[in-house]
Amino acid sequence: MKQFFLVLVVLIAMSNVSFAQKSLSEYSFVVVPERFDFLFEDNQYQLNAMAKFFFEKNGFNAFYFNELPNVDNCDGLWADVETISGFTRTKMIVVLKDCKGNEVYSSDEGSSKHKEYRKSYQEALRMAFKSFETLHIDQADVLEKQIAIENTKEIVPVVLFSPENKLNSYLYNGISYLLRKIESGYNLYEESETTASGLILKGSILKTQAGYTGILFESQYQCSFSKNKDMLLVKADGSSMTLLFQN
Repeated sequence: MKQFFLVLVVLIAMSNVSFAQKSLSEYSFVVVPERFDFLFEDNQYQLNAMAKFFFEKNGFNAFYFNELPNVDNCDGLWADVETISGFTRTKMIVVLKDCKGNEVYSSDEGSSKHKEYRKSYQEALRMAFKSFETLHIDQADVLEKQIAIENTKEIVPVVLFSPENKLNSYLYNGISYLLRKIESGYNLYEESETTASGLILKGSILKTQAGYTGILFESQYQCSFSKNKDMLLVKADGSSMTLLFQN
């Protein structure tokens, strides 16, 4: 009988995780506040910028409230970070709520033993976001509120944010890289826990009439993307490197 109840508990827990994964992907964006309640300044210790970055990295379309376009608020989630009292550790959880204030998801607890506020808050937040890495979120396009075409009765949605603008993850020689779409092409970053932002800019790829080219890793490369989104970088001398797409 005990084994039966144990199996039942495990199945319920697994179903709850599956439900959370599905529901988070069904929302089309997440709003990150410019200041968390336990802070005294906007983006203090760069925590709000870090939270926005980690959401983007994990498949969300993330906005600050002042960036939010003309959308239906109930299409998105509203993020918060809460601290938990501790004598020797800084502890944090990331909470997502719907437009009615109902909690949709709460991360595992992230913690840090650092005594300096900046380091302890940043490490605890980074650890709390580890929970999102296994959820495999892939939010759909953000749509502006439906608008009427002039002189017709047709109502059409306006695509505002495409998944192509998300951060794409790559791997090369055991090092993780992130590719961010910009107006002129892409920026490539190396993931690093030694910087406050978690990123080190490794160069830019520009779109030209001849294709993609850029200065990366202090060298000039021609760049192309395979069907599965792997990134091939080729120097003028013919030497090359391939960054493997991870998303």
